[in-house]
Amino acid sequence: MNTELNPVTGIGSKDRLAVDLKHVVADTSGLIQEIAAATASDLAQVQTKVAQSFDDAKTYAINSKGALGEKVRGAAIATDGYVRTNPWKTVGATALAGLVIGFMFSRR
Repeated sequence: MNTELNPVTGIGSKDRLAVDLKHVVADTSGLIQEIAAATASDLAQVQTKVAQSFDDAKTYAINSKGALGEKVRGAAIATDGYVRTNPWKTVGATALAGLVIGFMFSRR
């Protein structure tokens, strides 16, 4: 059973999420099979595996949240820098986007 949730390198975020979800489903399925086959003396060991699996998933989720926050923060800083150095380009692009969206909604 795979209880280690490490990100897969070399693939996009969506693909990585899909791979991680497949691992979670496989781990859960394996744990359910172990619980079904376990005797009373084995249940304590299975309970420990379940607790460890949930702890691993929680740690992975917390680490992923932190990495996502850093990426968003970096994008916000880059956007702020671009807007400050090119204010009229930004105003023009925003106005054009507003006109396009307005035109699209007025056609309906």
